[in-house]
Amino acid sequence: MNFKIKKYVLQSMLIKSANVLSTKDVMPVLKNYYFELRGGKLKVVGTDLELSIVAATDLVEITQEGSVLFPGKLLSDIVKEAPDGDMTIVVDGAENPRAVITAGTAQWEMNVSGAKDYPPIPELSQVQLSKIDRKAFLYAVSKVLHAAAKDTLRPALQMCNFTGEYVEATDGAQYHRVE
Repeated sequence: MNFKIKKYVLQSMLIKSANVLSTKDVMPVLKNYYFELRGGKLKVVGTDLELSIVAATDLVEITQEGSVLFPGKLLSDIVKEAPDGDMTIVVDGAENPRAVITAGTAQWEMNVSGAKDYPPIPELSQVQLSKIDRKAFLYAVSKVLHAAAKDTLRPALQMCNFTGEYVEATDGAQYHRVE
């Protein structure tokens, strides 16, 4: 895998995907960013198995396609400290892949992992999208959000349910619904 990208583009993608990277050791693979280079695009994925964030761009020069897992915190720190401008990332080795990241005169090396252990991410083409009025959406959420649970022991009650023509939330004691 080999590509060149502007620092600010990569940094923006990492910031978006970092919000869901796992901080627990339940599944260490979830502490990684999934990078995929295919068809002239770079896709960066972060997931905690409940929520996945996919950032994609075609503002990348791809020399060799492929997919790999980068350690989340380490890669974020490197990109943050790198000088502005182009960054080149080269991944070599099938058995023990290593990445070499070059930005200006700075260079970093790190061990990376093969992407085979990463959980499958659904294709965005499989997601059904719906158009909704922004003001109506914000109004509905503001009316039911206070009924959503704040207790982390019951995560299923920390959410708003969007079903058909209404929005609802409950914490087990109070229930609010807006149509």
